[in-house]
Amino acid sequence: MALAAIVHMPASRQPDTERFRLWELPGASDVDTYLDIGPGDLGNSPDTATLLLTTVVKKPDGDPLFTCNAPINSGPQHFAVNAALAALDAWVREGVAPTSAPRIETADGQVLRGEYGNALGGVRTPQLDVPIATLNGTPNTGATFCFIVGNTVPFDAATLAALYPDHATYVAQFNAATDRAVAAGFILPPDAALMKTAAAESDIGEPR
Repeated sequence: MALAAIVHMPASRQPDTERFRLWELPGASDVDTYLDIGPGDLGNSPDTATLLLTTVVKKPDGDPLFTCNAPINSGPQHFAVNAALAALDAWVREGVAPTSAPRIETADGQVLRGEYGNALGGVRTPQLDVPIATLNGTPNTGATFCFIVGNTVPFDAATLAALYPDHATYVAQFNAATDRAVAAGFILPPDAALMKTAAAESDIGEPR
């Protein structure tokens, strides 16, 4: 079983078989903002599901490792990894094959993107289907390793207001998308609960 971020697409594709599954995760990059939270993550904090805007990749001690010119990717790759590992474990222990995922949509080798710049197809997460930012694995700029951290481009206030006229609308749409991801097998229920809590505690849809 393999989980590929958008930056490895589409040259590395191979078809699913009785012994292989490929999950392509749009909106992800090799390295993302989970590095800022991950070392202390016990798996129970809604902070791991928030949109973190930072240009800094940190070392385990909290000191900057390198700094980029734009906010780095803040996609929920770690949640999809959790689901992939659980699915792989069930496949090995119980013989239950993981879900076959749709591929990211491409044309002439290029990723197809929706109205707000997020990739189409692939493993869908609520952060993509109910977006508040454009998430991509396009190389960042700045220090040497910024090419692996992707980008987060938050929507402006006008776009957010048009998409989510009030907080309840945002939360309802986000929760529904989260439930779809759980039903599809791409997000685990405990992680879905963290996502829903983060959405409820956010200010998306609130007057600004």
